[in-house]
Amino acid sequence: MGPHLRYWLYGPGQRFLGSSRVPCRTETGGRADDPARAALAMVFQQANQILAQTEEPAPLAIELFVTLEQLVWDFDEWMVYLDEEDSPTFGTSYPVTLRWVERGRGHGSALQVERRNAWRRVARQIRDRLSKGHHPAVLWVRREGSQPSLMEATLKQGEYGAYVALQFVPAFDLSSDLERRLVRAVLHGGAPFVFWRRLAPATWEPFRTALDGHLSAGTLDDVPQLCLNLRLSAAAASDPAEPGHSLAVLWDDPDRNPLDVLLSHHSQAIP
Repeated sequence: MGPHLRYWLYGPGQRFLGSSRVPCRTETGGRADDPARAALAMVFQQANQILAQTEEPAPLAIELFVTLEQLVWDFDEWMVYLDEEDSPTFGTSYPVTLRWVERGRGHGSALQVERRNAWRRVARQIRDRLSKGHHPAVLWVRREGSQPSLMEATLKQGEYGAYVALQFVPAFDLSSDLERRLVRAVLHGGAPFVFWRRLAPATWEPFRTALDGHLSAGTLDDVPQLCLNLRLSAAAASDPAEPGHSLAVLWDDPDRNPLDVLLSHHSQAIP
């Protein structure tokens, strides 16, 4: 089987609606991500066809399982309709968030299993703490002065507010050894909800202040919709200083993981 995108579609209450695979046709040429762009547009069309057959179509939200290197792809800026010159982007049309596929698969070495358990434990601690009225603070990670091993150990304790944000822009190919190690430390430390920018702001402090304010004003489950609103505002203003400009979001909830058998058993017959 060649490269493909596999999707699962769920309705309210985790009701399974459908699943399939869409091939990524590598003969298209052009950019390295062109096959994935075309496949995602096809997935969108199929998902809408399935939703149209439901009694009460729910608003579509998109979660993409990606590799470490693909975390820095600009999925939210991809066009919804490839044949439309003025097509809206996915990021200004729907809540678009990312998930880390290596962590979601749930198999591997003893170390990978331990790190996956940390992810589940940290997510549960965050939700338990917020349910008791604690403030959903943001832990900011700077490139300067950060030690990846210490960062991973600290995050595994789960004692920070709710979110992690990177105060640096990961290189497109994560070629910087320190950046790669810091991103891995955040993921291996079990952080389920992470924010970063693909383009650096002129200064970081206004971005930090704005994102802190937005995240503290809402609830955890409202954040994907908040990200859509921030991206819409940034697109309308055409201002790189807007907090939604080039904003990437890892929204990796272990309690809702279609790669787990409990959620994906409906689609096991798909070849």
